[in-house]
Amino acid sequence: MGGEELFFGGLLLIGFISVLGALAIDVWALVDCGRRSESDFEKAKGTRDFWLLILSFSLFFGFVLLAAPGLSPIHLFVFSAILILGIYCHGAERLRMGPRGGAATPADEATDTTDVAD
Repeated sequence: MGGEELFFGGLLLIGFISVLGALAIDVWALVDCGRRSESDFEKAKGTRDFWLLILSFSLFFGFVLLAAPGLSPIHLFVFSAILILGIYCHGAERLRMGPRGGAATPADEATDTTDVAD
């Protein structure tokens, strides 16, 4: 095995791990968007459906990158787009939306005293 093959094999391994990391961020952002109500997106740029569609396409192209590994410039462009979309949606947009609404927290459940003790 030559040094060049070892070098490019290492690059492909690093690229594969990087794409898996970017996909994990996108999955996390997609699940977060799916669990939020439409009213949470009023403060964000875009609707819930818009972000679900964008992140779904991002995940699709991420899986295409995993199925067709390579070191071409288009691979780098698609990887960058996947990573940027996931971080932007889960970072900046999530901060604009604030905490998830509609879900009761354990503290809220503990203070809900609808039952009266005898």
